[in-house]
Amino acid sequence: MVAHFHYVLVGGSVMGLFAGIYYWWPKIFGGMLSEAIGKWHFWLTIIGANLAFFPMHFIGLLGMPRRVYTYATLEWAIPSPPPAYNFSVTPKVMSRLPLWSEKGYEPKPLPATPPEAVHLPGGSFWPLVSAIGIVTMASGAVLHSLWVALAGAAVLVVSIYAWAFEPFEV
Repeated sequence: MVAHFHYVLVGGSVMGLFAGIYYWWPKIFGGMLSEAIGKWHFWLTIIGANLAFFPMHFIGLLGMPRRVYTYATLEWAIPSPPPAYNFSVTPKVMSRLPLWSEKGYEPKPLPATPPEAVHLPGGSFWPLVSAIGIVTMASGAVLHSLWVALAGAAVLVVSIYAWAFEPFEV
């Protein structure tokens, strides 16, 4: 059921959305999209969706339930309003069916302050640079300008690496 749900979401909505874009683009903007890029897009989407979602058949056969409601007990375990660090200590769920297997089950509240320092990343401008790179790359693809698309891709790659290797603030 887990794999079926994801296949339906991707196949029914995302692929349908892209099919609509490829169909209506010439009628809205008056220019055809590249058929070669469209074929690459289709096959990469089909292969990528199957690589992502086919293993879910196996986890479903191994017993992964479709809905895991114990995840919602975590939702009620954090104070309101939630702290910036979310969970300082991950709460433990002792069984698959905690609401039925333990009499008088109550989620235990988490400590209001973390038992040790929690690292929060500082402000960074690299996500903005990454977004500019993505927009530039997409604009180059839409305008059929290889150099603009490559420049956007270069900005994107450099900004992702710079963001990933940014030193931690203490």
